[in-house]
Amino acid sequence: FARNVSAPRSLWIEEDWAKKFLKAGELASRLGLRAVSPLLSAYDDPALERWEDVPLAGRYRVDDQGIPASRVILAEKGILKEVYMSRSPIKERRQSNGHGRAGSGEIVVARPGVLIVKAEESIEAARLKAELLKRARDFGLEYGVVIRRLAEETEKEDAAALAAPVLAYKVFVDDGREEPVRNVQFSDVTLRALRDVVGASRETFVHNHRNWGPYIYARSWVPATLVCPSVLVSELELKKTDKKPEKPPYLPHPHFAR
Repeated sequence: FARNVSAPRSLWIEEDWAKKFLKAGELASRLGLRAVSPLLSAYDDPALERWEDVPLAGRYRVDDQGIPASRVILAEKGILKEVYMSRSPIKERRQSNGHGRAGSGEIVVARPGVLIVKAEESIEAARLKAELLKRARDFGLEYGVVIRRLAEETEKEDAAALAAPVLAYKVFVDDGREEPVRNVQFSDVTLRALRDVVGASRETFVHNHRNWGPYIYARSWVPATLVCPSVLVSELELKKTDKKPEKPPYLPHPHFAR
């Protein structure tokens, strides 16, 4: 979602082969239309410094074009209300909303700071898992799949919507036991998956990360934060892959394990 409401305009370039690397976010043309599930709303507030006592890496006061950072309501009950804007105008929006950001040696691009995704209706994580098993049973499946971690954004295939799962588990409908799934990737995921979210947890997670620019060329990173619940998607498919994803560490980092 964040990547596709960033960079609301394509960069002008003469070489046809390079245009696909400098395209606008796919959701930028859906202002006023449904972009995500009606269960979800999203806003970006770079002024937030903490979320439930967790420091937020994406906070800033002024963007890289000298515009004061502002709170932007991106989606409301599934309807796309705004996109990230820098000083580069688009037909629907003429003004920056303080989200022009750039890493070292990169052109300024409209992109996230502190993105908060909230659920209009939420349930406890245990009930969300129970709903997963119920839906898997209704589909006639032996198990559903829980994904607890994805690979880094930089490891994503250029044409893929999501990076491959790193921690994925089969959850069997008969007894709820979990079994690890290895060497898999998503099959043909599109932005439609954002509209197929049918449940969200009450618990939220803070993901401080390096946000890589939406343009594949001229890309470097800026600090950013994503705060979001766990979500239940009605239908996604996984397939085997020969490309092995990043392995999770065997032991916790000694600094954070104290």
